[in-house]
Amino acid sequence: MDEPASDEQLGDEIDLRRQDHRLTWLVHHAARANEGLVREALRPVALTVVQYLVLHDLAVVPERSPSQLAYSCGVSRQSMHVTLRRLEAQGLVRRHRSLDGRGAFTVGITDSGFGAHQRADRLIVSFERMIAHPFGLDRRTDLLELLRSYIRSIERLRGRPSVAAWEWDD
Repeated sequence: MDEPASDEQLGDEIDLRRQDHRLTWLVHHAARANEGLVREALRPVALTVVQYLVLHDLAVVPERSPSQLAYSCGVSRQSMHVTLRRLEAQGLVRRHRSLDGRGAFTVGITDSGFGAHQRADRLIVSFERMIAHPFGLDRRTDLLELLRSYIRSIERLRGRPSVAAWEWDD
């Protein structure tokens, strides 16, 4: 594993005493602001952020385990169980025993769930375009790659491979 950069390597333009120069602070506040706006964007389709993330994951990768979904969506397995139960009651996902014979369950998206995902995704894409518009295409592309690299770096430090759906696009 690479050694962290020293203060000298970061350069004078990085003042670690300022919050707006601290990665943890900026990522935390960006995530909070983003989640609040996403929650508002999803209100017309009556989905929570986590429910949307589950449907989005399943629209990309049709069958996943509840543990994979929990990890990918950043919630506990217990929270994912509650989320899946609610989505299943609405007819948006289905759970069934895995074919591996170990009694584990996998989760799949139903046709209704796929329709709900498409409606929600149009709202989210519109929201993302409004937020990213001032960046321009080049800066937006750079931002996406920086965020992916940031996530991969964290996952390496945690010693866990990423299970995010976008990892399967490679």
